[in-house]
Amino acid sequence: MKLIITLCMALLFLAPQLARAGECYTPDEFEAEQGLRLHTDLEVIMLTCKYDGYRKPLRDSYAVFLKKYSLQIRKWENTIARVYAATGGSRNEVIDNFRTALANQKGHESSIMGPRPFCVAYANWVLAVSTWTPQQVMSYVRTPDPARQTRKPPC
Repeated sequence: MKLIITLCMALLFLAPQLARAGECYTPDEFEAEQGLRLHTDLEVIMLTCKYDGYRKPLRDSYAVFLKKYSLQIRKWENTIARVYAATGGSRNEVIDNFRTALANQKGHESSIMGPRPFCVAYANWVLAVSTWTPQQVMSYVRTPDPARQTRKPPC
């Protein structure tokens, strides 16, 4: 009888947390969305602007970032694929749909600002991020910022 009462009490205590679990991101899930957002933003900036303020091709800086963080990007993709697996489709479809939504957000920002102001604001950022240390990248993607809204709030 004590066991049943203990289990019922535990369930009552844990029920709100269990219900919220699907409505918010764990720290790893939050990091994964922010990491994929960072990567996707850099890609959109590179494709939109082509050159940084020093007339150096952005693809070079983007390639440096990609080479340094390709394994981490894969981990972020795997985390997001697990979070949204219930939406249906293969792992790649889930990731493609997720990244497309992120790219559309940055592309929309570019269309509102116009290409020239957008590139003035963001082109040099690709170079800057490509020089970040792993600690700087992880700090960036783990820190909530109102300018980088996620699909779900952090828990």
